[in-house]
Amino acid sequence: MSSSIFSSETVRRYGALPRKERFWHAAIAVAAAIAVLVCREIPPRLYGTSGCQGGSLGSTAVASLSDRTEVLFAGSSHVLFGVRPQRFTVHAMNLAGTWLDYTCIRAVVARHLHRVPNLKVAVIEYDELPYVSDLVPAIVATRDVRPLQELGLSPAEFPTAGAMQAGEVFATSFMFPFTGLPRVTPLAWRNRDKSCSPLYHPPRGFAPGYYYTDGVTPKNFNAGAVFNSLAKASQKVNVVRRNAAALTATIALLRSRGTSVVLLRLPHARDYVTQRPPIVSARFRELQRIAIAASRSDAGIAVWDLGEDPAFAPADFCDNNHLNAAGADKLAKLLDAPLRALASKTVAEVP
Repeated sequence: MSSSIFSSETVRRYGALPRKERFWHAAIAVAAAIAVLVCREIPPRLYGTSGCQGGSLGSTAVASLSDRTEVLFAGSSHVLFGVRPQRFTVHAMNLAGTWLDYTCIRAVVARHLHRVPNLKVAVIEYDELPYVSDLVPAIVATRDVRPLQELGLSPAEFPTAGAMQAGEVFATSFMFPFTGLPRVTPLAWRNRDKSCSPLYHPPRGFAPGYYYTDGVTPKNFNAGAVFNSLAKASQKVNVVRRNAAALTATIALLRSRGTSVVLLRLPHARDYVTQRPPIVSARFRELQRIAIAASRSDAGIAVWDLGEDPAFAPADFCDNNHLNAAGADKLAKLLDAPLRALASKTVAEVP
């Protein structure tokens, strides 16, 4: 005879218990479920959904979207560190996050298009990182839903690969107030600022959608670790194909609204390409083919590749592939006129 508590014999015996006793069991289970749901709501109400007082980079960016927004940037940390929306003369904003892949970019852009009815130009990061990365499994592994939650996505909107991953996302999201936010104790309240990750609320402060990069790169920064991560990610063909399809779908969605699309490769330090692993370079060449084909078939799609632009010197970077504040200001000066021209539906000279 099976000893499993889920055997039919166990169910039969439980069904034979007096009805009143089973009723009380159900009442206790319902009360426990309600207690868990109530307790789950307390940490976010005390500490905020991100654990950061005053909002996060992502949540403030989302809140700033309006019918005045004409240019929208979307991408990974390259955009978060490299594009300062406040430096443009056209009303612009970033929807960006670390290791944001094209499936996530599509979900974020689609989620917020209703907030920007007068959007003229969408600038999407054109780089191997969003092409090969896969953010949702990392969210599940770290039990931290903030990368997409703070950009306004609900668990149902996370771009998951199958029912099992979707279930993991819902479980992670449900447990996050317990596992990721401070406990409801006097000590946790006193130390509540320590729970806020600098990724969401930099110590120096921030402007919506832009991370001030001064001092952000540690002295022991290891570019090799980044390349190793990219090389490992590049081997997952199913992820790469899914990202390619998501990028194509995002472009189609934007163009269906009459929005111009710019695929922008942000500047990288001069030693970046020479150190890039062969498989990562091969993936970027794939992405190049997709981007060039799209721009040739539709005049409303432009490819601006500033990856090796000589105008950017070593002093413009905080590491070998992220611009610092000076570099971001230089980029804004370079892009402002072309973006303003696109937004006003005139012919812009590609930088």
